[in-house]
Amino acid sequence: MDYHKLNGHLHKLQRSPLFSGVEPEELNSLLRLTHKRCLHSQQIIGWQGDPCGEFYYLIDGYVKLRSENLHGKRHTIGVVRPGEIFALEAMFSGDGYTATMETIKDSEILAFPTPQFLNFIKSRPVLFYKVLSALSRNVTQLITQVERQKVCTAKQKLVAYLLDHCDEESSDCSVSMPLRRTDLASMLGVTPETLCREMKKLKQDGLVSGNNGTVYVNDITRLQSVLSETPH
Repeated sequence: MDYHKLNGHLHKLQRSPLFSGVEPEELNSLLRLTHKRCLHSQQIIGWQGDPCGEFYYLIDGYVKLRSENLHGKRHTIGVVRPGEIFALEAMFSGDGYTATMETIKDSEILAFPTPQFLNFIKSRPVLFYKVLSALSRNVTQLITQVERQKVCTAKQKLVAYLLDHCDEESSDCSVSMPLRRTDLASMLGVTPETLCREMKKLKQDGLVSGNNGTVYVNDITRLQSVLSETPH
């Protein structure tokens, strides 16, 4: 891949929490280690348990993360959106990738080879600190998800998901919904029927609207108040 084409992604990387504040010269050097991959829909990037040879930055598209237990049951655990880093934690786990990564639609990613990246950050403490901060955020998010599974109602789980992915500064306050209903239900820990019912209620109450993969938040204040409701 032509380095100059990769360099066009420099400003996007600078907006990522992992690379924000890193000097452009450092990012330019780091980009020389990467390569861009164009992927088709439903293409596997890496399987759960595979050795971690790379971690990734999603340029465009969506990536589904799913795990499989010893009995072969699959569970959707997340979706990666453009501008996000994924599979970073696998560099240090020693157990390979923690999830199978599959594209939801045609996608583009930047692949960071882990041996070269680890060698690169050894002499760059600022970037090393950024990696630790990113891993810490991932742990915090995981703890939040576990707590929601324990104490939140199905409605609150759905609302939390919408709020987590809603850009409050956007004029239309929209949330893209790339996952199939069954996958989103699996991720939230509810049945597809329950998910459908709760979404319908939110629309009937005028809190959200939209179809065809996009949900519009009509009243973010009222939606936020749902999270403080006491389960009946």
